[in-house]
Amino acid sequence: MNTFFNNVHGQDEVVTYLKKLYEADKIPHALLFHGSSGVGKFNVALEFSKFVNQKSTPKVIEKITSLSEPYIKYIHPLPRGKGETADDNPLDKLDKNTIDLLQVELKKKAANPYIKIGLEKANNIKISSIREIKRFLSLNFTDLQYRIIIIEDAHLMNQESQNALLKSLEEPPDGVLFILTTHKIEYLLPTIQSRCWNVKFNPLSETQIEKILTDFFEINNEKARDVSIISEGSISNAVNLIEWDYEKLMIKALNILRFSMARWYNSAFEEFAEIIELNDSKLFDQLLKLISFWLVDTNRNKYNYDRYYFYNNKDTMIKFNKKFANVKARQVFQKVNNLIGLSDRNINLNMIALSAIFHIAIIDSR
Repeated sequence: MNTFFNNVHGQDEVVTYLKKLYEADKIPHALLFHGSSGVGKFNVALEFSKFVNQKSTPKVIEKITSLSEPYIKYIHPLPRGKGETADDNPLDKLDKNTIDLLQVELKKKAANPYIKIGLEKANNIKISSIREIKRFLSLNFTDLQYRIIIIEDAHLMNQESQNALLKSLEEPPDGVLFILTTHKIEYLLPTIQSRCWNVKFNPLSETQIEKILTDFFEINNEKARDVSIISEGSISNAVNLIEWDYEKLMIKALNILRFSMARWYNSAFEEFAEIIELNDSKLFDQLLKLISFWLVDTNRNKYNYDRYYFYNNKDTMIKFNKKFANVKARQVFQKVNNLIGLSDRNINLNMIALSAIFHIAIIDSR
């Protein structure tokens, strides 16, 4: 009895669909896995790579699991080396420390497919990585049923890299399967999208997030349960929240709300300032999200819902709704929510923080 897909939590519909493709002998030459970040797209891609090669030897399956070339080609964002040009191979100009760190990260990824490879300044998929596909396909391995190329975060290919990939997608050899994963499908050329079978992934449930955190990240049950509620169905969000100390971040969000509504603007801004100094736009956006979540909670409390993001702070919601019975918190939530992601447009974090504070402050004037 095979154990393929046993470590996949959630995405039952996707797994069923992929199995049917294999059983009907209708596997396309390219699949595009898209959906929110952190919902297990890479994990399913790796499991499917093993599944379609299930008639191969255990050694082949082991090599695919460990992301070993030439059994599988795994393409992901890489930093650019000093003096690197498009004619250099992807790793040629990287220093020894970076290459050593990459090897460590690849081992971690093979052991835990839910993690993201953490290399500083790895913001793009190089055209040289795409060009290497041709060399990879030139190698003949008769013990493989399918040669697999996984391109993770495919949206990080620039237009030149995407055009280079198109050449490989147009007339791939028999027995070759491309699997692209992305949470920003709109960044991919329509010609790439049209040459792939699109497979949509859904957000994970809180129970599934808890299970992945305990099984793959060794997070205790209580912490896994707490963070799953505010992770928005994404394991990468959940892991980031734990790394950022989500309890401290939730306290900051509550303090900003209290200080802003009391018109203590300096105190409110000081809560933002610590995050701004880190210059971490993702962490900053997460703080804004938590503020939005609390405003959502006040609306839920008003209409007697019993599920909350800030479930330990129900008393603050009750007090808020008594004091501001006629306030439409949803409108304030929308204004704060609209600020999320503005840092990606090079808008100053100080200005975004002040906007959030003033949007919250006007609650008392309604």
